Amino acid sequence: MQDRYIPKFISEVEYQNNLILLLKGRVLYEFILHFYYAAEYNIDSTYFELFAMDPNSKLEFRAQLDIQEFSDMEFFDPAQHNRSYLVVNYHRGHEEWASWSNVLTLSYQPIVWIPNSFTPNGDGLNDVYKPSFHGIDPNTYSIHIYDRWGGLVFSSHDLSVCWDGFLGDKLLPSGVYFYRIHCLSDAASQNQLIINRSGQIHLIR
Repeated sequence: MQDRYIPKFISEVEYQNNLILLLKGRVLYEFILHFYYAAEYNIDSTYFELFAMDPNSKLEFRAQLDIQEFSDMEFFDPAQHNRSYLVVNYHRGHEEWASWSNVLTLSYQPIVWIPNSFTPNGDGLNDVYKPSFHGIDPNTYSIHIYDRWGGLVFSSHDLSVCWDGFLGDKLLPSGVYFYRIHCLSDAASQNQLIINRSGQIHLIR
């Protein structure tokens, strides 16, 4: 392991590379990480410490962990497009020894969540149609919504603007409408991605 991965304030500790850190799952914006000892090790732990690596490969202390599973939501920085983690474990009764994990890097790819229906009936629940995005360049966003005959009923280039089921002052009927969405991934990302989505919207009154 390179010295730059070891924080200065614990650099005198003797290390063993026997923890395995992996991605357990993902739910929308949240990554669930889990770590465990390699099969040949079974060491009584004093505590675990989580470190995150910044873009300059410098480790920053993030938290002391009581369990061997955690979510990165608490530490997530939307300005960064990837984040690397390292877990260090101090051994009970031998605090001068420690185990470290592999360095795990997560890539925060753009996330686009597009609902397929909404109910603009004035009850305050699901009254507007609004896709949700993470990691895109808002200056490149556009949405166009059409009726079944291809007529444009709504368009916007503003992420905060929702469709309320009206065309001007006209209340549109229940039925199937069609959307086209275009945007690019965040301009700060290394490889900007083109995102095009299209599909159906069910307007239910």
